[in-house]
Amino acid sequence: MNVIAVAQNSAGNIKCQNVKQSTVPHFKSNNVAKTDVVEIQGKSSKGLSNGGKWGIGLGSIAAAVGIWIALIYNVKHHNKKLVDNIEKLCDEKLVLSNLPEKIEWKAAKTLEEAVQFTKETLGIKEVDKNFSLKALNDTNSCISDICNLHKGKLYMPTELEYTDNLDENILACVYKDVRSKDFGKMCINKRYFDRDYLIKELKEHFYKENGKPVYKKHSHGTYISNVFKNELIPEFPDFYTKLIDDFYKDVSKMSLGHLRILKSAANASTETALIPDKYPLTLIKRQLKRFEENGIKISIDEVSKLSKEEQTKILKDALRQLNEKYSFNIIPVQIVLPDETIYHEMGHLQDYGKNLKDLFSKSYKAHNPNAINNRLGSIANNPKMKTLWETDKEQFMKNYPDLFEFLTNQEIQELAGRVSAYAQSGIGEFVAEFYSQMAKIKKYGGTIAEDVKALYKKYNGPII
Repeated sequence: MNVIAVAQNSAGNIKCQNVKQSTVPHFKSNNVAKTDVVEIQGKSSKGLSNGGKWGIGLGSIAAAVGIWIALIYNVKHHNKKLVDNIEKLCDEKLVLSNLPEKIEWKAAKTLEEAVQFTKETLGIKEVDKNFSLKALNDTNSCISDICNLHKGKLYMPTELEYTDNLDENILACVYKDVRSKDFGKMCINKRYFDRDYLIKELKEHFYKENGKPVYKKHSHGTYISNVFKNELIPEFPDFYTKLIDDFYKDVSKMSLGHLRILKSAANASTETALIPDKYPLTLIKRQLKRFEENGIKISIDEVSKLSKEEQTKILKDALRQLNEKYSFNIIPVQIVLPDETIYHEMGHLQDYGKNLKDLFSKSYKAHNPNAINNRLGSIANNPKMKTLWETDKEQFMKNYPDLFEFLTNQEIQELAGRVSAYAQSGIGEFVAEFYSQMAKIKKYGGTIAEDVKALYKKYNGPII
């Protein structure tokens, strides 16, 4: 299943406190060709004159050339037919919706009303009958936001499915294989609307095994972890102080919406603490000035040439030195709200609508089986690509040159890292993450850095 995974979080500023195979199809062996080869190499040619042998040999070569020409013709004809079929599928499935420029959404009071809104107003004809009212209301609300940003002209999900088959940290996903009957289907994770599940997960994150809280109030009033991870202590933004207060006071009184937000916050906290292992050079660059102010010298040029493991070792040593001078290093947790994940998935759909047909054409017309993953693949959610990336960089570069540049160019990685850590895992994920950020800014306000916007434009991201 092609799953588009949930967005993760980027590193913030630390505050030091004093407290290859071809796409040519395989054909069955041609028996005539096999017979010709046997007759030339075997005993059947014995006793013939040299001229006779040459005649058979030349005739066989001519036959083989003819068969090879026919094979090439058949392959080209097959590929043309394949390309035509794929492009026909794209034309059939990648269709801009013609919805009203402004959709007025309000929470439905019954599931029947919510389903009616999905089908009649949003034009999504297939809706899982097992949806909860809350889940469908939230999904309709987020999709309506995106519809309004595009003034009704956009690529919409073909179906909404409510499932518990997704990974526990994935709120939503869409299918990207245009050849599949499921292409364009958006799946929503039931777990994120299950109170008992969320409370259980949150208790495991917010309490230690001995029952004591993992997070404590900082002198500034915000919550920080009291457990070091990679020499860092995650800190939640001010907005989450009351939510964590409510959780520690009496979780049973919390709303489902606030539990979902806390679950996203817990995921973000875990990912933030792992940044030194995943994106060490990005964090070194961000904290270079602070390191230099504290007498810790690091050469970016030299560190850039090292392996990720060696970069991580240097970063952790620098953080450890800061910890010896200060009480602890705090790293802000940048949280992706649950609604932003649906923005992210809608971003994938707009990306497919804009670029997928061209990628399929490159894949088959240019006999490049890696064209699609070169643009849409991610080492975060494609196990085979991740393994190749970790074991054979040279082959990865041959298979996926654009993605290799994206992953190894430090300037590109730094720009993508300003969006989120997950945006650094692949071109398609960067595009969807940036799209989600644009949608959030359009709705709530904010600014977008021009150099990051230029990178998004380079990869032909959909414009809102």
